[in-house]
Formats: sequence, C-alpha cells, structure tokens
Amino acid sequence: MLSIQWLNSQTVFINEIHYDNSGGDVNEGWEIAGPAGTDLSCYDIILYNGGNNLQYNTITLSGLIDDEGCGYGAVWFSQASIQNGGPDGIALYNTCTSTLVQFLSYEGSFTAGDGVANGVTSTNIGVVESGSTLTTESLQLTGNGTVYTDFAWQSPMASTNGSINTGQDFCSCTGPVAEPTNEASALAIGNIACVSAQITWTNGADATNSLVVISTSSITGAPTDGTAYNASGGFGSGDQLNAGEYVVYNGDGSSVNVSNLTAGTTYFVTIFEYNGALANCEENYLTGGVSTSFTTLTGCVTSTPQISSILYNSCNGSNEGIDEIFTFSTGSDAIPVDSIVIDYPGTTPGDYCNTTCGTNTNLNNPTYVNDLNTLAGCTVFAYADPIPANSEVMVFTGNPPSTVLDYSSQCGAANLPIYVLFNNNTSTTGRFANGSSTPRELIVSFGNGMSDTVSYIGTSQPVQDGATVNFDAEGNPTYFISNNCIYPLPIELIHFNAQIINDNTVINWATASENNNDYFVLEKSADGINFFPITTINGSGNSTQQINYSHVDSDVSTGISYYRLKQFDFDGKFRYSYAIRVVDNNSLIYYSEMGIHINIDGVNKNYTLNIYNLSGQVVKSISINKNQTINWTTKGFFIVEIPELLIRQKIICN
Repeated sequence: MLSIQWLNSQTVFINEIHYDNSGGDVNEGWEIAGPAGTDLSCYDIILYNGGNNLQYNTITLSGLIDDEGCGYGAVWFSQASIQNGGPDGIALYNTCTSTLVQFLSYEGSFTAGDGVANGVTSTNIGVVESGSTLTTESLQLTGNGTVYTDFAWQSPMASTNGSINTGQDFCSCTGPVAEPTNEASALAIGNIACVSAQITWTNGADATNSLVVISTSSITGAPTDGTAYNASGGFGSGDQLNAGEYVVYNGDGSSVNVSNLTAGTTYFVTIFEYNGALANCEENYLTGGVSTSFTTLTGCVTSTPQISSILYNSCNGSNEGIDEIFTFSTGSDAIPVDSIVIDYPGTTPGDYCNTTCGTNTNLNNPTYVNDLNTLAGCTVFAYADPIPANSEVMVFTGNPPSTVLDYSSQCGAANLPIYVLFNNNTSTTGRFANGSSTPRELIVSFGNGMSDTVSYIGTSQPVQDGATVNFDAEGNPTYFISNNCIYPLPIELIHFNAQIINDNTVINWATASENNNDYFVLEKSADGINFFPITTINGSGNSTQQINYSHVDSDVSTGISYYRLKQFDFDGKFRYSYAIRVVDNNSLIYYSEMGIHINIDGVNKNYTLNIYNLSGQVVKSISINKNQTINWTTKGFFIVEIPELLIRQKIICN
C-alpha cells in the first residue's frame, strides 16, 4: 500500500527548481534540502507529464546533505530536458520507506495516472518560469523554519544551486508547533535476547515523531518542549530525561533495536509523541506517554560475532572483486555498522569501515538490496543499523551485487532476514586469493573490543569458481565447491526435493559433506513465509561422503505447500536451506515454473483474470477459459482475481 507523508512532517524536501529559460534550456534541475547527514540514496525523483498524467523519467539520487548551518543543507541535481508544457510535475519518493514524500507541479495541477504518485493530485507551487527567465535564475523556497511548510515558493530569482536559498533561514523558528493529541499505540517488545531487544509501535495519528526512552526503573521524567534529544540504540549512550532514563530513538520511524542491555534485567519503556522538526526549537511533546516493560533472557550463552564463511573464488572469473563474499553472525548483541572494520588478506589494515577509512565505506544501498531480493525471488535481504543480535550478515567485496549467484537458496529464511553490506568498491581485482600457499587471514573488528580472525590456504584446496570455506566456532576451516554458485550453507546439499506419492508427500535430501552437523528440523509452510516444524532428524556430524535423508508427510495440504530444512550445528547455531514447493494440482489457482495455473470447473466460457501486485495495481488483465496456464515469469507476491466467480487468491511466484 502506498504511503504518503503529511506535508508538515517533510524535513527532506524539494527546495529549488529550474525547468525553463530564454533560449535553449540551460542549468535545469532541482535541489533537495534537509537535515545534514541525510543519505539521499534512499530517494528517487520522478518527473511527470501533466499532458498525459504519466511519469517520463525516474532519477535515483545519491550523496549526503552537507551542513551549511544549524544542521541543515542542500544538494543540487542537474537534469536536462525537464518538460515545461504545463502543467508538469515532480515527485520525491523515499525508496527505503516506500513513501511518497512530495508530489509538486508547476503551471497547474493534475492527478498522476501511474507510478509512485498514481491517483494522487499534485500540489501546484504557484510560481512559474517562462521563455524570458534567465539561465541563472530558478524558483526557490524562502522563509524561516525547518520543514517544508515553513517556507514559501518565490518567482524566478538568482539561483543558489547546492546552497541554502537566499532569504531562507534554518537557524530560527517561531517556537513549538501544535502539540499532537494522539498517543502511540501497539507498543510491543520482540526479539528479546540476553542483551538486546526490538521495540515496535504504531505512531500517533497526528504526530510526526516519536521519542523512545528506556530505564531499569519506572520512567518519571518527561521531555521539554523546544528541546532536541540525541538518541542511541546502545542503552546508556543517549541523552537522559532523568538519571538512568536514556533516549534510544528519536525520529519518524516505528521500531528500534536496543543493545547493550543486561541479561535477566527488567526494563521500562515509554514513548512520547511530538510534532516539529528534529531541531532545537519546534518540538512540542505530548508528555503523557505510552509505557510497557520487558525482561531480558537468562540462562542463554552470550556469544560473540563470528566469521562463518568465505566465497574466496568468484563464480565470475572476470569480476573477482565484486563477486567474492564473506559472512558472519552478530552474536548476542546488536552491532552498529560504524563499529565494523574489515581487514582483508594481504592488504593495509583497516581496509573498509565508515569513519577512518576515507572512501572505503560499507554501503547501505537500497537499490542493491532490492536487486538481491529480485534475484532471489523473495524478500529475505535487508539492511539495518545497528545490525540486530543473532543475525546473519553477508558482506559483498564490491558493488553492485553479483548477478551470477543463485540467491534463491535463502528464500527459506524469509522470517529471518539476512543483512547485507556492500564495500564501496567497483574494482574487479579480488580481495581473497585462491592460488597462494601462504595462509590468508581475514580480520573483522566489531567494536567493544570484539573481533574475529580466520585464515585459509588457497592452494592444495579447491581453487575453481565457487571455491568456499566454512569456519566452525574455533575458526577451523572446511573447504568445498559451492555447486551451481549457490550461496554456501553449513552443509553441502546435493539435492532437496519433494513429491506427492499415494496421498503422502515424500521429502528427500542428500548431503555431499557435513561440518559439525547436529540435526535437521524439517519445517512446513502454507505461504512460504510462516513455517512450523513437523519432524527432527539427526545429522551425521562431520562427513565427506554422500548421506541420504528422507521423511514422509502424511498431511497433504490442498494447494501449495513449502518445505525447508533448519540445520543445527553442535554449538546451537542454525541456518536454513532454500525452500521447496509441492503443488496439489486439485487447487483452483497455483503457480509453478510453467506459469500460473487456472483450474475452473463448469461451463466453458470466457472469464476475466486480473493479477494485482501488493500495492493494489493491476499488472495483467486478460480473458481466460477453464483449465488454462498463464505464462508468467515475474517473481514475487500477487493477488489473482476472477470476479465472475468471486475468486480472489494470493499466490507466491518464486
């Protein structure tokens, strides 16, 4: 469902536009303003033609907003051939939150007919450019404040591309804005571990931001209007309301991962809603607050981050530096991305980090994350900062991510995201070696004095494409080839399949090698997302021989069923296999590699088949007959509707 951000909460906004001038179009583009440090790679600009109400160009933004005073700045983006027929429009879209931030237009307004603004009527900025506008002029916002509605558009004036506009002041405001009247709701605590937990909530209907405070005793303090509070997800590091009452979140989101907690301790949580920009003048807090409490776990083993595998010879020999990968687990505590320092084998210490490594940073690129999920055919990859406790992390040695790997093996972990980092590197020179007789050492520091070091030898071991090494808890290596370039698992699966035989589902799998394999839990799902265990089968510990496994499930479900393996090591760590699908062909609508199958009993006549994406947009509409297969190659979740028969069914195409 499309999310639209209310105008009074737009802290990142379109600040300047130039689309027409005398002579040939020159210096066309737009400017984005907002809080310093804002990562604009989360934003797209979509240009709309008001003549047909359709989008005609999408531009992915990049870079950080600089600090030009009082914590705010502006970034200019040049773009040729912006239409000026009138009316025409420009939309600002947050790809990280799937939010339509703004849909502005000039020379009139119109309702978008497609894209992210589909069905939304544009806001006319009320000022225009013409054939007499100078090439050195533009339309700009002026006024005092910190959010979009604090400012007003002005007729063409001298351009200030890339700088705060003339007559625009982020350093002063008129005082607190209106206080919200609705508290947050649905406050919940999840993923509770020994030293971390996740807090989620639903924002108040008329509030723009939330302040989350936790303490080891009941919270008695309240935030002060007109005061900005610094937050930190590491308990004990943020600002305090009263002694021991730490701010762990301040913003317009709806969740926060909190780390640095103490096992077996009760914590109290209060959320205060407020309106106003994240600046030290406008905040107006609703100070009643919504509260809850939780207790961290005891009796669990506190684990430290650990490197788990390295794909040390790319599956694409011409792109070693981009296609090599290593993985690690975070352990019992969340890890801020800024704390991670990666030292690759045989190179200068401190190769990649976010504060002292220059341009060698660990990227969060939403486009790459989306690309991975598209390649996998499911939504399993994600980015988070900090990376939650007890998580698996996949680090690409370059960008963009490899398109030669088979990521579908991770779709069985759809309820356990795999977090990804991308080294800011486009070099095709590999970080790892696959022909050296000297041990190669990978060192990763995780902050708080935690680090892990592993080594491998890239000769007398597998050296061909897909060469991989797994590491146990002590850092001992096990080498193998990642067949078909499937992302490495703690076991090397030869096959994993299932079929319906005599009203039973027979599931078979075999391993070519096993490393500290304690046991398997076979899990089942009706939707490919929510799995439940149906049996446990002992593993074989350590093996280099083929071992066959089998299970018969007598509960054959109508429609489609999914199965996956949850494999446990002796140290209690686990990973998922890819999920497999079994189709009961008696279902009305189901998906297979051949396409979407329609089984309709009754009179042979024409019906309407509508296929919707999860945003409610029709992506296909055709006439069909009974017992028909629709060619379909797009991966993802869809709604299939046959209105004449009152059929509406969700399917997963993977």
